[in-house]
Amino acid sequence: MVKIFAHRGASGAYPENTLVAFREAVRMGADAIELDVQLSRDRELIVFHDETLERTTGLSGRVIDWKLAAIQKMDVGERYAPEFAGEHIPSLQEVFEAVPSSILLNIHVIAHSYSRKMLATRLVQYLHEADAWERCFITSDARTLKQVHRLHPGAKICSLTRFPNPSDYLRHSMELGCRIVQPLRQMLNAHSHFVEEAHQRGLTVNVVYANTEDEMLDLIEMEVDGIFTNDPGLLRKVLDDSQV
Repeated sequence: MVKIFAHRGASGAYPENTLVAFREAVRMGADAIELDVQLSRDRELIVFHDETLERTTGLSGRVIDWKLAAIQKMDVGERYAPEFAGEHIPSLQEVFEAVPSSILLNIHVIAHSYSRKMLATRLVQYLHEADAWERCFITSDARTLKQVHRLHPGAKICSLTRFPNPSDYLRHSMELGCRIVQPLRQMLNAHSHFVEEAHQRGLTVNVVYANTEDEMLDLIEMEVDGIFTNDPGLLRKVLDDSQV
């Protein structure tokens, strides 16, 4: 059964990484949600992708320079569309409270040299306290995954450190202790045996991205395990019509 990963929630029709985008993704039939996590100035876990605030809030500066209370007053909905005015940047805790426990969470850790160690520490601490390891896995670069694995060897992890040669990517992922890979769709198009090779190594293959019906059908035919999309409703319809 191919799993539907809602990329930053239902981000094709709702402001990304917001509670409304996550709730709508669930309503549309997503099996999993991909979200981005980084630190505020006061070391709280917030759900936001970019290092800086400009694109989604119109404000200037890095996220790490603002405290949680100030961050949560920022509007990330109005710049997307007027009807979403007032949507705020959620904390990771808010997302865990809003999304049903049956929905898998793919936590993309947005780490930088100045935040990597503390971010990994705070995230592992939070997931321990929330007893949430069974409902999530961690995706990030190799350095961050090594930090997470050192703090919690049992964490489910997925590497974003890619190589031009897909066999090198798979080998590197396994050396890190990953059991999940997240290749770009273009890699699969260029290397037709990628999925087969990954499955032979016992790896789960979740592919980024597919937002049209043709793209989705191509990946389904390749027998991938999961598909990232900004339109989980369309992917649910395609899967239902394909009976996959």
